[in-house]
Amino acid sequence: MFSHPITIWAIDDEQIVLDEVGFLVQTLGFDFKSFTDPTLAEAEIEKSNTLVLVILDHDFSMSANPEYKGYDFGKKAKYLHWTRCVLPIIYLTGREDRKSFDLASVALGGSAPDDYLHKTQISELPERIHAWADRLHNFQETVDEHGREVALTQYCERNDF
Repeated sequence: MFSHPITIWAIDDEQIVLDEVGFLVQTLGFDFKSFTDPTLAEAEIEKSNTLVLVILDHDFSMSANPEYKGYDFGKKAKYLHWTRCVLPIIYLTGREDRKSFDLASVALGGSAPDDYLHKTQISELPERIHAWADRLHNFQETVDEHGREVALTQYCERNDF
């Protein structure tokens, strides 16, 4: 598929959603990792040295951290992961509406999730995954050609992600 593998991470407190997303992702040929606890994902994101695309829930009311919001993970992940601002995050939620997401995205700026899907739109997920994977592949080609710092500067300043 790509010269550099991309792992899709799904973070949701509902196992049934993780199972459905995992099936879709693996059908597309990507590696898949799931988390029901966002704090466990936080601990791993900094250690990851691969390309990652995150599919993230809005709230974690059924987890050990019910006050935790997906935006909290997004802020931390875009700081901790080596791809920084380039780390794509698709917000897949059943509770947050598009208008609220757009308002939060403006307030969060560069640490906001990059894309939004309501859980009723999960059939659109494969198309979104392919689009973000193509962008990650282009970013990695820039890293390979010019180095990580140049690529991050180029992509983050242009807001290409």
